Amino acid sequence: MGIPHCKHRPRQLSNRFASGRERAEPGSSTLHTNFQLSASGSDLLLIDPEASVINSVSVPAVLSNVSFSRKLDTRETWVYFLEATPGSENNSFSYDQVAEMPMAKKQPVIINEFLTANRTSIPDEDGNLSGYPVNLENYGLSDSKEQPHRWQFTTIVIMPGEYLLLFASGKDRCNLESPFLHTNFKIRASGETLVLSHPSGMTIDQLPTGKHDGDLSAGLLPGNSTKRYFMENPSPGEENRGPFLDGYTMMPQISPAGGFYNQPFEAIIIPPGSKTEVRYTLDGSEPTAESPLYTAPLWIEETAVLRARAFSEDAMPGPVTSCSYFFNTDHELTVVSVMMEPDDLWNPTDGIYVRGYNASNKFPYYGANFWKDIEKPIYIEMSEPDGTLGWGMNAGIKIGGQYSRAMDQKIFNVFFRNIYGHNEIRYPLFEDKDLTLFKALTLRTSGQDALYSKIRDIMMTSLLEVTGLDYQAHRQAVLYLNGEYWGIYNIRERANRYMVAHNHGLDPDRIDLLQGNWRVRAGSNEEYLALLDFVRNNNLSLEENYAYVRGKMDITNYIDALVEQVYFAQTDQGNIRYWREQSNEVKWRWLVYDLDWAFWPGHLQNNTLAAMISPAVTGV
Repeated sequence: MGIPHCKHRPRQLSNRFASGRERAEPGSSTLHTNFQLSASGSDLLLIDPEASVINSVSVPAVLSNVSFSRKLDTRETWVYFLEATPGSENNSFSYDQVAEMPMAKKQPVIINEFLTANRTSIPDEDGNLSGYPVNLENYGLSDSKEQPHRWQFTTIVIMPGEYLLLFASGKDRCNLESPFLHTNFKIRASGETLVLSHPSGMTIDQLPTGKHDGDLSAGLLPGNSTKRYFMENPSPGEENRGPFLDGYTMMPQISPAGGFYNQPFEAIIIPPGSKTEVRYTLDGSEPTAESPLYTAPLWIEETAVLRARAFSEDAMPGPVTSCSYFFNTDHELTVVSVMMEPDDLWNPTDGIYVRGYNASNKFPYYGANFWKDIEKPIYIEMSEPDGTLGWGMNAGIKIGGQYSRAMDQKIFNVFFRNIYGHNEIRYPLFEDKDLTLFKALTLRTSGQDALYSKIRDIMMTSLLEVTGLDYQAHRQAVLYLNGEYWGIYNIRERANRYMVAHNHGLDPDRIDLLQGNWRVRAGSNEEYLALLDFVRNNNLSLEENYAYVRGKMDITNYIDALVEQVYFAQTDQGNIRYWREQSNEVKWRWLVYDLDWAFWPGHLQNNTLAAMISPAVTGV
């Protein structure tokens, strides 16, 4: 480390070692102080015999073998050197900022490969370039230069030539006995910078991730750590393997745009450049290198979905351009179009819409694919009743509901996640709520009412606007699935922690959301179980006991939930959700959903009040 020069001898520069050894033999060129400088930074003072400070410098945190010295031609400027010059003039090549130095490339440990949109490449539960083991204890990994130690390594040793696999999952697991390490942050698929830091806080490597599609990684060429490349074949825990591609191709353009038409026309696909080729599909799937090659305009004469993608030899396939063409329709409702790989729906192995190989023969066909927790990628767009395209984006889709899964027209849950490009949608979807932000949506057929009115649930929940109860907003729509008309659906808020948080302006990570008999949907059920235990073991006719309960749950809100169930003749009374913000001052409240059995013919004569207060009916 360079320190201020003490010129007590003309034209001769002395070395001073801040070693703590305290050696000051006369005539020696290697003197040692009785103190040491900290690797995390120190202040260094030069004092004259009268105890006056005649020179000082704040020495920043630096890495091993990096010196901090005065610039030769500008004595007031301090710079960084990879080549120290003890006892000589500071005449080696200097760097104004550590970030400009190629020091990371001289470090034994670097960020070697990253995959930000991991769908299927690495099932959930940086290499050593030196010739010696490297202990990563107190090294930092982060997605922010301002917070270099956002996540910190414990005692982890990488042997020469080894690679360490980490999941940037946000789960924050650093237990060496676990199969994987997980950071406490996530990397956005839209792109950001990944930073590796020395224990001193200095950045030793950083790599911009770039925008990523699902299961595509980016990293360095083996033996060349100067430039990031994209790779279609991720190699976690191993040396990166090609082909190595530089960036993405641009999106092609389609004319005319998607929309509503009454006459056939030619659809023209415009490539983004002369060195690209365009491939397209008409079945809803994403175009691949094996899809039909576009060579001439396409004749469109019926409702269809057209998807196009550009390809080139030296770049990754670009984003997909997707549009829906609707012919001779007279819909007065919102129109939703979903495009996806047909096999993701109908393949008997893992198609989400079919029974598959392991289904029971009896309704509701337990074991069927549609009972499994399988999510598939889609492109979804929504057009307003006047034909205007409202929004369109990539997302994920699952089959939703309970017994309604076995019906021909199924419920879909749609999720916006970083792995698809965006983790939310911003759009004014519902007239009855002033909301514009959504993390998920449900395309609902009205469950058991799907074969009858289709409006039973949305009609009754809309009556709850004047109460303090939480309910799902709705918008009626028609659904097209890969260009085929799929019937009338209701676009609904997804009844989860994000819905609660967005409706009340809260942090979704601080919500306890329970279902039925205290099954956890988000957060924890500990506070609710403690309240339930108090109710069971204390006399609520005593004012102090009742006051305690009143402080833990919104009594008026709870009564409204019971009155609603009784008035609607709801026979599915155990289908409830309730929530609270994680704070001692906040009370439990109730969320109303799934009223498909309410106001049901044949149930109206039932004594729902008697059922409500009977432990044999509602459970305990």
